[in-house]
Amino acid sequence: MDVLDPKTIRRIFLIHYGALGDFILSLPLLGALHETFDSAVITVFGRLDYLDLVKGTFSRLTLQSPAHPTIRSLYINDPDRPPAPLQADLAILLSRHLDPVVAGNLRTAGVSQVWSLDFFPPPGQPLHLSEHLLGQARAFYPFSQPQPVRLQATAASRTGGKEWLTRQGVDWDRPILAFHPGSGSRLKLWPAANLAALIDWAGLSFNIQPLLISGPADDDTTSAVLNLIKSPAPIIARHLPLSELSGILSLCAGLVGHDSGITHLAAALGLRVATIFGPTDPVIWAPDSPLAIIVSAPTACAPCGLSQARECLDQICLTSITLDQVKQAVTQMMRLNSTRPS
Repeated sequence: MDVLDPKTIRRIFLIHYGALGDFILSLPLLGALHETFDSAVITVFGRLDYLDLVKGTFSRLTLQSPAHPTIRSLYINDPDRPPAPLQADLAILLSRHLDPVVAGNLRTAGVSQVWSLDFFPPPGQPLHLSEHLLGQARAFYPFSQPQPVRLQATAASRTGGKEWLTRQGVDWDRPILAFHPGSGSRLKLWPAANLAALIDWAGLSFNIQPLLISGPADDDTTSAVLNLIKSPAPIIARHLPLSELSGILSLCAGLVGHDSGITHLAAALGLRVATIFGPTDPVIWAPDSPLAIIVSAPTACAPCGLSQARECLDQICLTSITLDQVKQAVTQMMRLNSTRPS
């Protein structure tokens, strides 16, 4: 393998359409690129609101929308309309399979180095996703093991988060514990009745103020939990921008959630998180943080993956997780980190 000279790499394109959790788990790869190619600007083609999360961590990273004409032209297979020249030395595709049209167009556009990394580990490979990505990248360059990537909510986000919570009537003398009832798939959700009972118990046991986080896809799940809560209604952060949500989370004592992007974001911000896992494999998808507590049930069929979970009628991997199990995780979390500075 011809080893790249980092000094010759001035601009890197990273094509990554993953959801929030996928993006967070790719941060070690971004960190390795940012540290190794220390003169390069890295442009990520993905969701623009992710930039607010990482601009305080990666000084030379920019984001472009996938709808940008530069990226859209790469998917057109038309010899009569070749892509415009690109000012990039290295392009990295994060996808399930290499798209030969995209790879060919990148080379036609003048990008001499094109790497394709399979985002999903092969079946039976017990390797965390962040290490899976870095392991593939090491086939092209001998990256050292980077330091864990931690996101920092910006001062503006923290100020905005504190103002938002104050408007909701938060009592700053009591810890705020966040709960995310939703996930990217209903197949990963612990029963709503259990989560409601957990919130009631946590309020009595630790005098916490519960904060429910609800994204656009979580409204039904959040409503189901709210209808079952017996204690005073929690604060609800509904459909907030990620930049504002990061500031709010940075003021919380911890978060209880599923295998979801919000849980990964909280962990990346340095919160203690209790993560409930069912059909997905925590060995691969766990939050990349020593502060993460994994809660799962030892069922014979789990983890099976979401494709098989769609055929499951009883979701025993989730219904077998007892309320006491999650209570123990919350107790551990609150004892280790009963409050966060405001």
